[in-house]
Amino acid sequence: MHDLALQLFQAGENVHHHDYTPQQKAREAAALDRVNDLTHAGTEALHNKNFIAAEADYRELVQVDALSPNSYYGLGEALAGQGKTAEATAAYRTAVYYPLNFTPEAVAISQAIENKPNLRGCSFPVDAVAWMKYALLLSQTRQNAEAFSVYSQAMRQVNDPDRSGITLFSAGGPQSPSEFQSAVHIALGLLIGGMLTDHEQAMSEFDQALRLAPDAAVTNYYYGYGWQRLDPKSSTRAATALQAKAALAKAEASGNDSIKKAAAEALKRVP
Repeated sequence: MHDLALQLFQAGENVHHHDYTPQQKAREAAALDRVNDLTHAGTEALHNKNFIAAEADYRELVQVDALSPNSYYGLGEALAGQGKTAEATAAYRTAVYYPLNFTPEAVAISQAIENKPNLRGCSFPVDAVAWMKYALLLSQTRQNAEAFSVYSQAMRQVNDPDRSGITLFSAGGPQSPSEFQSAVHIALGLLIGGMLTDHEQAMSEFDQALRLAPDAAVTNYYYGYGWQRLDPKSSTRAATALQAKAALAKAEASGNDSIKKAAAEALKRVP
């Protein structure tokens, strides 16, 4: 595996450097400006849930900046927002398993990784959020074995003291698609709330997890967990206070000792 990682690094270093003319520098500067403009426009369109516009921006961005996995990640977001699940899955796949460049060596190594799931730690994920969203799309298209593999990879990047609780199923795999998908939503909530500090969006993920597995202690706990991290002045916090308290009480009544203890502590902080 170390040899494979070294090959990937060397493939990425296989770039020829040239002294650019003023005209070439001007073209590169214009291209960079276009990349920045498209990235800003695509991000803004996604934020406003204008997925059609976002798709157009990111499709152009893929043409202008084909070597950036983030371009494919944004395209995946835009496609998923329109319900184009198969296309979104393909875009996420490109973003998650992306070679350093298009040299023959890098492409060959990337294809080798694709065919050997145990080597995927040597590939180049955008970040854990992209991995989790990719896992969710795979599950929604019934590619369950692949979804679980991707989820397991991404879980290594979920840094939360209570993360042992977010597995709703045994080590052998999920008991049902809804249980698996709820676990992915919880992981997304932890990642988005922790890495991106977007607590409103994180709460939305916990809410989706609860809807998928309303009787699971862990989903009830994380619903309350997410609620407590909202801004006290947030309208979402005020509107869901009773539901958060009820969810934590339900989690506290579970037979899972770690969740029971965490829920009891969380309840003490609920007004």
